[in-house]
Amino acid sequence: MEKKGDNDHWYPVTGNPTNGWHVSDNYVTDNDVTAAITAANTPGENTVFVLSTSGAYQVEIDGLPGRIQDYQYLGGDGFRVSYYFSEAGSLANATTENTYAVQNSGDFERQMSARLYIPNIVNRIAVQKVDSVTGDAVNGATIALYADDDVTKNSDGSVILNEGAKPKYTAETTQLTMDKDSINLKGGVVFDELKPGTYWIKETAVPNGYTINDNFVKVIVDGTGVYADAGEENDGIQVTRGVGRLVRSMLQFAVDDGIDVTLHNIVATLQEGELGIDGTWSWNNVLESPEGEPKQLHLKYSGQNSGYTLDYEPEVDDKGNPINSYSFTVDTGIPRLEVEQCQDTQHVAQNGGTKQKLGNTDLTNLYTGTTVVHIADDALANLKIEKKVEGLGEENTVPQDTNFTFTVKAADNTTMAKVQKYGALDAAGGVTPGQYKIDGSQKT
Repeated sequence: MEKKGDNDHWYPVTGNPTNGWHVSDNYVTDNDVTAAITAANTPGENTVFVLSTSGAYQVEIDGLPGRIQDYQYLGGDGFRVSYYFSEAGSLANATTENTYAVQNSGDFERQMSARLYIPNIVNRIAVQKVDSVTGDAVNGATIALYADDDVTKNSDGSVILNEGAKPKYTAETTQLTMDKDSINLKGGVVFDELKPGTYWIKETAVPNGYTINDNFVKVIVDGTGVYADAGEENDGIQVTRGVGRLVRSMLQFAVDDGIDVTLHNIVATLQEGELGIDGTWSWNNVLESPEGEPKQLHLKYSGQNSGYTLDYEPEVDDKGNPINSYSFTVDTGIPRLEVEQCQDTQHVAQNGGTKQKLGNTDLTNLYTGTTVVHIADDALANLKIEKKVEGLGEENTVPQDTNFTFTVKAADNTTMAKVQKYGALDAAGGVTPGQYKIDGSQKT
């Protein structure tokens, strides 16, 4: 296959629809077919005619770059399929001296067909445990995933685990890696291959020094994706949404290969949704302010260069600094990202290529989406009080077994409530709810 350049020269194209295309830096002419020979010898390019059982020579081309309407054979002038004959007997021995362009390719018989790629998107959700003060991820917490029938939903919105309920999955937060888990995430777990339905995530155990977050996280899985409810403000639950990965069948339209870059630049709009009783979603844009513009991410495809697991990265300004992040994190509601083609003329592929104008077409279903639930826990504080007496003479020395009384007070009602719930460590290492014990003197 060859693509016509702006200088009217023809450049060989190699690759395939699922991994992307590559346009040669060198073009072919009637007298120099070096670029064509180099392309034909590219690994994976099996475009050699062979003798069929019918006695005719034939070759099958698995995929063609660009739009079929742009091929010369069908009246276009952007692409062509060129044919070459070599006396060498093999591609490895082909040279410009023994290889020639075929001039009567119009006499060939052609049969055309279409191949459909139907990708399967795995329903998965990641959960991360973090410190409520520092925001640092914490390993060693146990996260459970329950079915909807395992809990009772009260009228006030609270959720209670049914007696005897057993989780569908449990996992301990640890360092997730791209190679093993398709995501880099410290203090995380992943639940995947989720079937459509409603689930509830609950932290069930924590490492020493942390309290358990009692809140349940609602997760909804349907034919459009995986969604998590961040709940109420300041409940220690947050949800991060990213566009995820582009389905592999669409990769050829995102790679900056100079051919078709329709999906190279995208814009993702943060939305908050509500699921109706009929099972359909209603989505509303989240605004920067009550009168402001929608919250959006401007992203460009970079998977072929960086290997980044989410394929897309933020656009940059004229100084090379990212203009936004990879994702949005919310503290309330059920978020998602609606994906559309970016129409900003400042955000374009570097190598040119055709960009089909899609307008406001919703492209969300072409992306896997990423959902990460963050569960924040309070750390149990350590308190040490030491009394040091100075400035007394020998005759006024204070006996070593003298008791001093200290009063420790909670700074506010919220802190006191946590002390009453989780208890406090006394000098001997015991836990006494609602009480502190220091050097034998007990104070509430």
